[in-house]
Amino acid sequence: AASSACYGFIYLGGLAAADVADLHAAPMLACLAMTSEGRTMIAARPDFAAWWERLRLRPAMADTRAVTTD
Repeated sequence: AASSACYGFIYLGGLAAADVADLHAAPMLACLAMTSEGRTMIAARPDFAAWWERLRLRPAMADTRAVTTD
């Protein structure tokens, strides 16, 4: 299912709405996106980057902030 984002599906499960696969991956991707290397990796895969952008802009994701110890 994780590779679905690479084949033009809207969400990981191949659905038009986020499902448990997307919600499980979201916190890990949010942490990855906090690093320059992670942003580079995400940007290198346009379909994956588009999936992450759709997920990141969902209200529940947009309203959630990562807690860091910086």
